[in-house]
Amino acid sequence: MLLTGKNIIDNNFSSLGEETFRAYDPQTREYITPEYFEATTEEINKALGKASEDFEYFAGTSHFQRAELLESIADEIQKLGEILIERAMQETALSENRLQSEKSRTIKQLKLFATVLYETTWLDIRIDANDEGLDIISRKDIRQLHIPIGPVAVFTSGNFPLAFSVAGGDVASALAAGCPIIVKAHPSHPGTSELLAKAVLNALNKCNLPSGIFSMLHGASHKVGQELVKHPLLKAAAFTGSFAGGKALFDLAMQRKEPIPFYAEMGSINPVFFLPGAIHKNQDKIATDYVASFNLSVGQFCTNPGISFLFDNDDAISFINKICSQTQAAPSGAMLSTQIENHLKQQLEKVEKVTSCVLLAQGDAPDNYIAPALYKINADEFLNNELFHEEFFGPVSFLVMLSNEEELFRCINALKGQLTAAIQMEEEDQPLAKTVIEKLKFKVGRLIINNFPTGVEVCHAMHHGGPFPASTNPLFTSVGSASIKRFLRPLCYQNFPQALLPEELQNDNSHHIWRLVNGNFTQKSIKNEF
Repeated sequence: MLLTGKNIIDNNFSSLGEETFRAYDPQTREYITPEYFEATTEEINKALGKASEDFEYFAGTSHFQRAELLESIADEIQKLGEILIERAMQETALSENRLQSEKSRTIKQLKLFATVLYETTWLDIRIDANDEGLDIISRKDIRQLHIPIGPVAVFTSGNFPLAFSVAGGDVASALAAGCPIIVKAHPSHPGTSELLAKAVLNALNKCNLPSGIFSMLHGASHKVGQELVKHPLLKAAAFTGSFAGGKALFDLAMQRKEPIPFYAEMGSINPVFFLPGAIHKNQDKIATDYVASFNLSVGQFCTNPGISFLFDNDDAISFINKICSQTQAAPSGAMLSTQIENHLKQQLEKVEKVTSCVLLAQGDAPDNYIAPALYKINADEFLNNELFHEEFFGPVSFLVMLSNEEELFRCINALKGQLTAAIQMEEEDQPLAKTVIEKLKFKVGRLIINNFPTGVEVCHAMHHGGPFPASTNPLFTSVGSASIKRFLRPLCYQNFPQALLPEELQNDNSHHIWRLVNGNFTQKSIKNEF
């Protein structure tokens, strides 16, 4: 499939600017054709203008039409075949197996939201209808449902070229909500992004939907993203990436004349707590799983377990020997980009200057590859050194040695907001685990027992978010069916005649939608009229 290197706006390929960039192969260290055109202010204005123009129509489409669109996008991605995987491998250095798995996840996300649209509970319908025999003056009729918020910008992720990209979870949830999308493609994988964008366009055309519903803009500089966030026609944005990038864009969104929701997921250090019973009984498996988790895809996950806590006792000695052995034997790999690699190396240079920090184990790595590394620090160093509260985006983890439970609790209290926290435990650890959980639940978005945080299941109950700085809004998730709520807002109807109400709020509930009617969930119609 021919790659054009152009922006996609209103079903057209656009290249009005003169500034260009190219993708970069992290393994060969060579640039990849074609050149991609940075979006201009004129192109940004056109994309937002078309999105705003087509918003009312798209918001008015039925849930079934939008479900059909999502299913069609999934089918078009499947049709791309190996060309999508080959281009993504070239642009990211991620393995074929990893990308095939991510492709399946992307398709699963799209189909999940199609299912969500069919069952309609996401509308969160609430009706306080007039009871029979009650005078309308003394009891007002009030009904509520959720409607799309408006045009949405999606900033795609560098470490997930498919699942958090042009047709990833943010895009799927926003389209499901009825919001037009302007995608800011990640400059690390523009070719992969263009292939996915063409799949989305094919689906839109097959479903006979307006072309302004979807645009994709390129930009290697910060300028395109900044202009996009500040644009007066934009109503919300979603971002997955670094703290520095997410916080900068969030601040712009808050400084607008009309502030807008900016949902940034910005990573975390994802603490793991090794409790004594688990380390005494199950240290072989725990050691293997721990090293595999922090080294998965060269450690380039927002859920990478970057810090762990272990009581310093006899069992700890054998456990540390096991994780050191596993770390030394673990494979190395190329990182997603030289920028990510250089940032990690700069952080590790700072670590080397911390005299109390000990390098326990490190694997072997050829040129252009990064080896996994495990370090040890004491509790005081963790409590007093901000460096160890930073995310190390790579195959690096720090083991904090604890003298007693008091040190453990002090370390938990010192944690910033996290996406996840994991506890390895056995039955005899339950009293301590209960206290740890009570403290952790105010720090994290997801608590895990006897698993590790890498691997975020796409399902209804998943919450992928957390208190700041893990995300800019701990009330919402960027993964799972509940992520649709980010792009909806409640609208209340008071004292409306039936004919003017949306179908979902009318007394006649012929589609048997679940609704909260006078405080009770029901699929029944409302009998009384007014």
